[in-house]
Amino acid sequence: MTTFMLYTDRVTIPDGVDDLSSFRRWAHSDDFPETGRICFLQREVWVDLSKEQISRTTR
Repeated sequence: MTTFMLYTDRVTIPDGVDDLSSFRRWAHSDDFPETGRICFLQREVWVDLSKEQISRTTR
């Protein structure tokens, strides 16, 4: 199990999430975090807990 923390947010990746199938099962479970950007990219779980957001305004 791996845990990431940033400020007050915490993401714990369960053991066994090591391929796309297991990531998808976790992503559809009740244990998947509601906040943060979490994805599976190139055989790795990527976690972004930053509060930064990009917004575009038009004038």
